[in-house]
Amino acid sequence: MTLAIRPRRRVGLALAALAALACAFATQTSPADAASTSFATYKTKGCADAPKWRIGYRFFFRSPNGATLPRDGSFNAAKRASRKFVEQIGTFSQCGVRAQIELFDEGDALFTGCAEEAGDCNFARMFPADTPSFRKARKLDAVFYRYPEQGSESPGTMAPLAGTGYGARFPVDNVRPDFDEGDPWRNLLLHEWLHMVVAHVSRANWPRPSGGDPVHAGCAIEPYKSGDFRTFDGPCIAQGRYYRDLMRGKVKLNGKDKGITEKLWLRCGTPAKPPEGDDRRSCQRSKSVF
Repeated sequence: MTLAIRPRRRVGLALAALAALACAFATQTSPADAASTSFATYKTKGCADAPKWRIGYRFFFRSPNGATLPRDGSFNAAKRASRKFVEQIGTFSQCGVRAQIELFDEGDALFTGCAEEAGDCNFARMFPADTPSFRKARKLDAVFYRYPEQGSESPGTMAPLAGTGYGARFPVDNVRPDFDEGDPWRNLLLHEWLHMVVAHVSRANWPRPSGGDPVHAGCAIEPYKSGDFRTFDGPCIAQGRYYRDLMRGKVKLNGKDKGITEKLWLRCGTPAKPPEGDDRRSCQRSKSVF
């Protein structure tokens, strides 16, 4: 079993652009939200005292370029990946955090996020225009998108949403959407979600070898860097073993433990239910990570 993951593209964003993003979303509507039909919900088992991330996962089957996705075994595999994703969150964090993911069928609606090849494909256009209203109406911390690949997009991209919360999109190759683990697979869902966690809990003692991204750092730290795919559960860029240690604050770097601890999981809440006062200052830096 192999998984090719292209480098994740990050887009710079000024505060002025965020304001423009909020205005743009507020004045646009999309037929997709009206077509959204909830068809499954998966929750982390146990962990009742842990903060809960609420995620809406929207399944689109058509893109503007004519690409489509089938509703067959690959669709079912993607559903299984969603269930495994929330299970891993509880297991990897040792119940420091939990998640609930609700899956939505978008029917015949087109995925209207921009193609990455477009020169103006920025945060304001990365997701359908109704994303903030969809998130707000359901009190979500994050919105995920699965849709037919429109070009040579990165396999997963995360971005902040106007107001509160985060979005992530996962283009699927309509020629071969039959990866047994589901496309996107559980560790790719976890990868983009962890980018959200790093942004939300920016003051955690994250591993940053050479100042790099903590979610990608498994590719710069041993034993994860050269770990066997099967034994370590994936390549270093989306590796279960690394994410487990990261979510327990147990990544060894220069002889010190790095990552997010149970104490911070509990203190820092979620984007929709953030901490207040001193707790907030101990979780989040005043400067945006974007």
